[in-house]
Amino acid sequence: MNKTLILALTVAFSSMASANENLVMDEMKSAEMETTFESIDVDTDGVISMEEVSEHEVLQLAFEELDVDKDGSINEEEYKKLTEVAQ
Repeated sequence: MNKTLILALTVAFSSMASANENLVMDEMKSAEMETTFESIDVDTDGVISMEEVSEHEVLQLAFEELDVDKDGSINEEEYKKLTEVAQ
């Protein structure tokens, strides 16, 4: 799994309630989690919808925070901020 993404997700979720922290950490460790924008954007429309994150519990929990422009989807720019935070 991409260590940069793990670090970025950890930072992004630092404000989450402690009840969700264990769930987030477990999901981040899961080998099932895809880490690339392209692998999550299944319909290749250039944005990640809530439906597309249905199998990615961490992204579901962070969806509202990641959707900076509040248009109901996560574009590649918003998604890239995860990795930029860790650099």
